[in-house]
Amino acid sequence: MAIEIAWGWRRFQPESALSRWYQERFGQGSSRIRRIGIVALARRLLVELWRYLETGALPFRALPAVLHDFVLARRMKVTFENR
Repeated sequence: MAIEIAWGWRRFQPESALSRWYQERFGQGSSRIRRIGIVALARRLLVELWRYLETGALPFRALPAVLHDFVLARRMKVTFENR
């Protein structure tokens, strides 16, 4: 699920620091390299989202309303899937 969140992050937050890091590091690589990179992005993103939930600190250059909706939608999806 973290991988899906990372792909969604790349799509809806293209100007964030995490998306730019991914693009600079893995964007021009082969599909294998990009898959490896998305796992690295997912791990970094999970840390940033945890930090957001615990402290309210937004990831650098993330759009607040989009981030809030993104996290809320994922929470709701997880909640409904677990029933």
